[in-house]
Amino acid sequence: MAYTYQTEDTQCGLFFSQARHFENDVFMRAKMKKGEPCPQWTDITWGQAAREAGLLGAGLIESGISKTEDGFFKTGDIGEFDADGMLRITDRKKSIIVTSGGKNIAPQPVEMVLIMDPFVDQACVIGDGRNYITALIVPLFDLVAEMAREKGIPVGGNDDLVQHPEIVKFFQERVDGVNQNLARFEQIKKFRLLPRAFSEETGELTPTQKMKRRAIYEKYGREIDAMYQ
Repeated sequence: MAYTYQTEDTQCGLFFSQARHFENDVFMRAKMKKGEPCPQWTDITWGQAAREAGLLGAGLIESGISKTEDGFFKTGDIGEFDADGMLRITDRKKSIIVTSGGKNIAPQPVEMVLIMDPFVDQACVIGDGRNYITALIVPLFDLVAEMAREKGIPVGGNDDLVQHPEIVKFFQERVDGVNQNLARFEQIKKFRLLPRAFSEETGELTPTQKMKRRAIYEKYGREIDAMYQ
């Protein structure tokens, strides 16, 4: 069974994304270090990976790579092994939320549960250095507008919809449903509905559509601070 996945932010991601094509278990050996999956580092492994991926390994292998003292590659990811020994990546280490109470929370799994709701388009979970978790939620406005019309709620612009008490109550019920499946310290205590989606053009998403959390925190700082007052 090969240990294969794709990481980001280092040129080694090229090797991981190619690893599934290798006949041998190139990245089979790995350790979990404080939740971070660390595949074993050996010259033979990386040499083989570079050759089979058709890359010039010498320069790439030695640049921008961080290793543990016992020779395992630091991926910068957070993950876990399941009962079958398969790795599931849950988030990036740099994205981990540490609450004021010292609880570590990977935001992406919580966000994924939120956006599984058909009425939610995007979600960003907040709580680093705070005493509870909150979220910025972008509704799927086509569905929300349709639902509003069915309930006789006036449908103006998005700004009006996200502030309407009945719409806020509707989303509160959906967040409450999500919270039932979360640990208490992961539960979303407050949320704010946003009238516009995150996008690359407005600076909240990368070209690969990943959230730029720092940019979101800065842009919506007033809304975030209001949830902690």
